[in-house]
Amino acid sequence: MSVTRSLAEAANLNYRGKMPASGLAGQNYHRSWTTFLGIYCDDIGPLPFILDEPYLAIEVSPYPAFDVIIGREALMVGDFTLKANGDFEWLIRN
Repeated sequence: MSVTRSLAEAANLNYRGKMPASGLAGQNYHRSWTTFLGIYCDDIGPLPFILDEPYLAIEVSPYPAFDVIIGREALMVGDFTLKANGDFEWLIRN
């Protein structure tokens, strides 16, 4: 999981210090944060479903299109299907 610093600070995430992380530019040290992932779903009501385990989020540079990237480690808690038209389904195992 990746997050921008502005969102991490606004959401008051727990700062964990710099950690090694590999990306397109190779291995480097990046700030890291601990967070829980919550998902809103019309079928379960107005409150989010929050996954049981916290995730380590590596800080990424600000980008106008997003503040968070949900990675494979989070998507693997269920069965994630992405369709060609952009629709997706995420069946989470409890």
